[in-house]
Amino acid sequence: NKNNIQMVNINLHQAAEQDLKINRKKSIFKSAMFLSFSLLAVVLLVFGIVIMYQKYLLKEKDALAKEKVTSLNSLNVKEVGDLIQFKNKTDQIIFNLDNKKNPKDILSLVEKMMVRGASLNSLDYDDTDGSLELGVVAGSFRLAANQILNLKKSGLFSDVSIVDSGRDETGQAMFTLKAVFKSDDKGDKSVDKTSK
Repeated sequence: NKNNIQMVNINLHQAAEQDLKINRKKSIFKSAMFLSFSLLAVVLLVFGIVIMYQKYLLKEKDALAKEKVTSLNSLNVKEVGDLIQFKNKTDQIIFNLDNKKNPKDILSLVEKMMVRGASLNSLDYDDTDGSLELGVVAGSFRLAANQILNLKKSGLFSDVSIVDSGRDETGQAMFTLKAVFKSDDKGDKSVDKTSK
């Protein structure tokens, strides 16, 4: 009996040693603790990269802000005004080219609206506000009033006003009119309609 008990104990002890050897043979890479630490390391690495990238972006933002301030300080107010004026003129030129506005067409339009007894002395087209300034000579101020009425009735202008008036040395009425094209067409469509 004693021998049987010892054999059983030895066998149990050998079985436990074999289980322990099997557990030791298992890879450390398959253990739950290793996976937890690996996952924690990856998360910390990603977090560190995000913080470093954020610091880099803040430095870039500060550098761009300094460059912007330096650029703005280096600009001269007169130069900025000249640039704005140049841009407005080029925009108007492009607009005129797109709409095929031609000074000849504007002159033709004005000639068609002149009343009998009045003659055009000067013509100035201001492309910034789409207005015409007409220097007109007429036999009387009644003809001048008719000329203003004719321009207003044309439907092409939003405003027609007298800028200056007087008489020349021969006694004829001289007056300067300002006629502003309606803002929806600035004279472009009307020039095209009347010139066709």
